[in-house]
Amino acid sequence: MLQSVRAAIEASFQQAQSSQNAPPVSNAPANFARASLNLEINPMLLGSTRAQTREDYIFLADCSFRAHRHEELLAHVRAFLTVMEQRRDLVKDERYFIAVAYKDTIRGIRDAWRKVKKTEVGEKDAFKLRVSCKYRGELEDKMRMVCTEGLKVSSGLLTNAAVSPETRLYFCKV
Repeated sequence: MLQSVRAAIEASFQQAQSSQNAPPVSNAPANFARASLNLEINPMLLGSTRAQTREDYIFLADCSFRAHRHEELLAHVRAFLTVMEQRRDLVKDERYFIAVAYKDTIRGIRDAWRKVKKTEVGEKDAFKLRVSCKYRGELEDKMRMVCTEGLKVSSGLLTNAAVSPETRLYFCKV
């Protein structure tokens, strides 16, 4: 179900890495991805091209979380989901980082949207109004994409037979 999204993530990794002459990311079987979700991952956000195991990406996600780098945290979670084994439950830290990555990224985009909307209200210059409207539209599109991706990932985790009832309950609450 979500295998094609993982394939899309891996393809974007491999495309970015081939342009940098770096070794490709592991070709483990897909798990939580859909082809309709065109994920673009900036490999520069991943911090290290050597990280290829789930533990590496969870460590990098923890570092990004502690530094309040939400875009990087989301990139590490996306990378973690690509290397995750197909039939394995998530531990507490993994569940937490998946939820926090999407929530914090959306919060940042939503805050930016509010500030742009606030500047639009009092703006009388037509050029500035057009630019801010266009930027607000881009923020809305990005927010819609991240929300859709988060819902697909959580629904994929809820429908996975290998996931424990505790994990299902966690993502139902999220």
